[in-house]
Amino acid sequence: MKLLNSAMMPAAGTYHCKQINFEEFVQIVKNKHSDGSLESFIGYPQNISLLKKWTGCDIELNRSTTVLKDIDEILVMRINYRPDANAKGRDVDEKDFEFFYVKYEK
Repeated sequence: MKLLNSAMMPAAGTYHCKQINFEEFVQIVKNKHSDGSLESFIGYPQNISLLKKWTGCDIELNRSTTVLKDIDEILVMRINYRPDANAKGRDVDEKDFEFFYVKYEK
């Protein structure tokens, strides 16, 4: 499962996106991290810190390009506003996020 900090479409295909609540998001992160199937594409240290606080899991900071394979699952923690250029990189409030579970088909 891919973990992203934005709801992006890095490949052509079909995306099935479902909004989930915070508790569902946290439980999926814990489960997928525990079984070794969570692949982080979280590129912001602030998000990594929040993930650690929320789940207790050590999530990897990763700014690599997201590559999807057919039938990939994606977990998204998306900030619910667009930060202005001066605010980028500042601390964010955990209440500022929305969470999504996405299935990708090529």
